Amino acid sequence: MKGEPLKPEETDRYSHYESTTEAYTLYEHCRRTLVKGSTAGIHGLPLMGEGDWNDGMNRVGMDGRGESIWLGWFLHTTLTRFAPLVALMTDDPAPYLERAEQYSRALEANGWDGDWYLRAFYDDGHFWVT
Repeated sequence: MKGEPLKPEETDRYSHYESTTEAYTLYEHCRRTLVKGSTAGIHGLPLMGEGDWNDGMNRVGMDGRGESIWLGWFLHTTLTRFAPLVALMTDDPAPYLERAEQYSRALEANGWDGDWYLRAFYDDGHFWVT
């Protein structure tokens, strides 16, 4: 499917989209998703935008700077587990493992408060504790 990128005033769009003639393997879809989704904010954690696994947190990253602890752990695990497949496909797994390690360090340095893991950082930098 293809569609125009969101306009600056749009936060989402529900519509019908035109099918494309391009076709990719499942591996390529996964690879592209991990590359595009492996973002980092000022704490080195993935940006969550206006959506997260928990709809109650949909306003945490409205301005594009909010970061998710949960998404950091999810991406760390996914990147780590995807790396062997990357090697089997004769691609270089190093970037995936390096990004996973960067998330691990950021999660421990910025996501752990000494007793609990935080949930997220809002756009303005203050954190959300469970």
